[in-house]
Amino acid sequence: MNRTRLTTAAAATAAAVLAAGCSADGAGVGGADGEPRRGGTLRLLGAADVDHLDTASVYSPNGTALMRAISRQLVTFPTTKDEKDAIGLVPDLATEVPRPADSRTFSFTIREGATWDAGESGRQITGADVERGFKRLCNPVVPSAGASYYIDAIEGMRAFCDGFGKVAKNVTAIREYVEKNDITGIVTKGEREVTFRLTAPMGDFTNLLALVSASPAPAESLDHLPDSPDYRRTVVSSGPYRVSDYRADQKIVLDRNPAWKAASDPLRKAYVDRIEITFGATQDSVMQQLQAGTVDLPWDTVVPPALLPGLAAAKDDRLLIVKTGATEPYLAINLRSPNNGKALSKLKVRQALAYAVDKKAVLQVQGGATVGQIQNQLFVSTLIGSEPFDPYPTPGHRGDPDKARALLAEAGHPDGLTLKLPYRTKDQYPQVAQALQAGLAKAGITLKLIPVTPNDYYGEWLTNDAAQTSGRWDIAPAGWAPDAPGTSHRTVYDPLIRKPSVTGSYNYGSYSNPKADALADRALATSDERTAAELWNRIDRMVMSDVPLIPIAVRNQALYRGANTAGVVANSLSKWPDWTQLWLKK
Repeated sequence: MNRTRLTTAAAATAAAVLAAGCSADGAGVGGADGEPRRGGTLRLLGAADVDHLDTASVYSPNGTALMRAISRQLVTFPTTKDEKDAIGLVPDLATEVPRPADSRTFSFTIREGATWDAGESGRQITGADVERGFKRLCNPVVPSAGASYYIDAIEGMRAFCDGFGKVAKNVTAIREYVEKNDITGIVTKGEREVTFRLTAPMGDFTNLLALVSASPAPAESLDHLPDSPDYRRTVVSSGPYRVSDYRADQKIVLDRNPAWKAASDPLRKAYVDRIEITFGATQDSVMQQLQAGTVDLPWDTVVPPALLPGLAAAKDDRLLIVKTGATEPYLAINLRSPNNGKALSKLKVRQALAYAVDKKAVLQVQGGATVGQIQNQLFVSTLIGSEPFDPYPTPGHRGDPDKARALLAEAGHPDGLTLKLPYRTKDQYPQVAQALQAGLAKAGITLKLIPVTPNDYYGEWLTNDAAQTSGRWDIAPAGWAPDAPGTSHRTVYDPLIRKPSVTGSYNYGSYSNPKADALADRALATSDERTAAELWNRIDRMVMSDVPLIPIAVRNQALYRGANTAGVVANSLSKWPDWTQLWLKK
């Protein structure tokens, strides 16, 4: 699932940008971009290599940004400054977005002329390629992180994947299994038609098809082990660019894909001729080169916090605010903790926590009240139909210690509580922990702060079954973001709220609300966005009345662009600039 990967530096950057009056729509303010210009080399600089170059495995935001240039999906999200349009699905490889009444049978026709970079003039992308893409998600070498959305949704995919897991991890065995076995719920007709049959109604299915993991795969994808060094050197493109040079931990170079036809792709303009991505730089050096004009965009870094005051004072129009939809932080509550006589299993204790948290102070230590916005509910504004409400209002979002103390007394804890709070030893998380500690202390809740290394924080602490049940921790700052905008409520509800089928999940304490689950099933089954939105809003209020977690803030990501770039807008799926839409001024 998509635990948010935003850094606190990003939060601080966002705060300064907003304070400076810069745009929150993903584009800079001030100065005319002029008419689009074709040509030139777009230069990006960053810290680390891409996580994956195989569409089956890509899951990071910047990896998704790269895939926008070299891969296509049946449907996608457009790159636009209009926030409403940015979270609405549009056709990509498909000629239209189907909205079947039964929400179980989804049929697509692939655009004629949409081709792979294969042969002299390219090869038509087919329905068989779409099926092959889904088959590769459960390969035994590098199984897809996104596969869980489809395995039990598409008829026959669970059986196919169970068999695939038993196959030897070599090219010959993998190719033979893929070519000789089918997913019964994916049916192709002719060359360009493909139909998905689902096990149950799923109104948000098309939304999940916009993820990179839902990309078609060419026959050549079976020539090498998934995402292996050989695979990375021979990636077959379906987008306007192709990988012409890849050197691990050094660089990626993209050149124009000669087989790509603009007429078959209404979403990607592909103004620049070449894209060069260099790895191995520090956050500070990336910023220095952006300011000097020796690079054009960051690859995976945000503005260093130390530079923010000057940039904010200058109202620099090269600062870009991007809405991520990430709730960061929220206060995770370990309902399974045995501490204090299982106090956290009591509703009034959790309500007391909700009233005690000083949200404004937490935002302040992350960069200020303009870091994004206070968040009081489960679903964020990047999800269609989300209606803001505050179930536990306090004056100025500073907490209400008196109400919290009264609730604790009613719950049988008149002398307060002592709770264990682990925190990550990086960025501003120590200060976040201290702000939480100070706020809760006013309500008689003492926090014992426990420093934890970032690598251990989730795996060894928050999601660890033994850690949840042993009393190692009680509450903890955490983060989460939907995997996609629009109708992707399930990517928040299922991991955080729905009762898990396994222990040690992100649903700390195995919170269960059968009535909310039933409404969620109805919302997920309908293809009508208005009906689904109404149901999700009811669910939000129902769940938050139980306080399984405490949202605190939704963070924005702030980036910096070089002076030679124009038309720079972030895509709502990747949250990074869309290289296929921007151009260079000279």
